[in-house]
Amino acid sequence: MKRIAVLLIALCSFAFSQAQSPLSFGPKVGFTTSKLSIDKDDVYESFRTNFLAGIFLRIGNKIYFQTEANFAPKGGIFNSENVDFDARSIKMNTIEVPLLLGVKIIDLKVANLRLMAGPVASYVIDKEIILRSGAIGHMDESILKDLIWGIQGGIGMEVLMFTMAVRYEWGLSDIYDQNGFQMKQSLFNVSLGWKLL
Repeated sequence: MKRIAVLLIALCSFAFSQAQSPLSFGPKVGFTTSKLSIDKDDVYESFRTNFLAGIFLRIGNKIYFQTEANFAPKGGIFNSENVDFDARSIKMNTIEVPLLLGVKIIDLKVANLRLMAGPVASYVIDKEIILRSGAIGHMDESILKDLIWGIQGGIGMEVLMFTMAVRYEWGLSDIYDQNGFQMKQSLFNVSLGWKLL
């Protein structure tokens, strides 16, 4: 956690230092595929697909800072014969806030290619579990954590006013840690944004 705090401070300092640099923002939409990894050999995980939507703000040019606020459903699908694990799938609606530091590696007049990485905080606003019996219920807030930390990294491309990114997220914190089960979130997303500035 201390490393994350230091990284957040460094990213914020960079943002303030680039206050006079080019600024761009706009809406974005995308596609995500997420998985919850469990440390049990008899529980098999598979990906859950969803859409995301949000806004982004970018400060800087060659080296830049980008933050976003996205509505991003996350979770996973399970297959298990373990009698103590009754979940068939878990869905969490989140508001995710990535704080990314990026660099343009190719910068042409109408297009560019860039790399980015940084921490992401996902605030869980709704949780749903589907049991193997098919029943649907809302999980008690104490079961799944309300804040998930991760690291996102990826590559992006811009053509004129359109910006596209492909990113992978590694889970840093357990979202569930009870009854001998621990879960971490990982996901892959592709998004398309429109720069209004």
